[in-house]
Amino acid sequence: WDLRLSADGARAIYRAYDPATGRTALNLVATASPGTATPILYADGAEGAVEAYQLTPDGSAVVFTGGNGFLETSLWIAPLAPVADATRLVDGRNTVQYSWVEPDFVIGAGGARVYFRQRDTFNFSRLYRVAVAAPLATTPLSPDPTLAADEVTDFTVTSDERGLVYRAGADGAEGGDVRPETAGPPPATGFAPTLVHVDLSAAAYPRTVLSPAVDPAEEGIGTGYRFAGDGVRVLYRADHDQPTFSDAYLASVATAGAPRKVSPPLDQTSDATDVSLITAY
Repeated sequence: WDLRLSADGARAIYRAYDPATGRTALNLVATASPGTATPILYADGAEGAVEAYQLTPDGSAVVFTGGNGFLETSLWIAPLAPVADATRLVDGRNTVQYSWVEPDFVIGAGGARVYFRQRDTFNFSRLYRVAVAAPLATTPLSPDPTLAADEVTDFTVTSDERGLVYRAGADGAEGGDVRPETAGPPPATGFAPTLVHVDLSAAAYPRTVLSPAVDPAEEGIGTGYRFAGDGVRVLYRADHDQPTFSDAYLASVATAGAPRKVSPPLDQTSDATDVSLITAY
């Protein structure tokens, strides 16, 4: 499953389960020579358990998460033309605590960098970046998550890689794709979910909290936030005005905590204007 085709149609790549080993492996097939697949090997156990993969923008390599150890998933890259054994980009092995790379990594537009979340010391996910040319040398882009309020739950990167936005502490209130009014009462987590912008074009990668201060027991920020084409505005879904009912907000990356509501007033009787999804246009 998870079939992909190279841009020129010359190669197909897919995941397959091997009942002999009990592992899920990546396989490469030359479409001009069908019938024979080449497994993509890596050091954690040859054709070990691959969770997620993406082709680089030029189709010359595949980046994937995989590992054999219990809760020790690394990030790898393997060339495809010709296919060769994978190189470990990020080490998921940790002798002190379980530490694994999450499967929702993002390859930069030029293919030179990969953005990813990794479970860390306190079992919370932190946001990092790694350069393909410098494996294992990771750069943190979010604070050390010693509390659940700092845990990065998802993120998006601008097309020019000048900035990114992530949600932190999103287990408060909505925290997911479900409509908030059908999700039951929001949990009293004691921390407020936030939407944070990271300026990747500036030294030290400064962060700006785009969302306003909220009531952690009542308010949340939804998934599916999107950058405008200019990369300096972000559209997102949140229940800042009325708990459990979402509006659409537009935030500027240059202004901390001052988003502007752009959806019409809520009609709580018919629920006709509750915003349940933010998507690209």
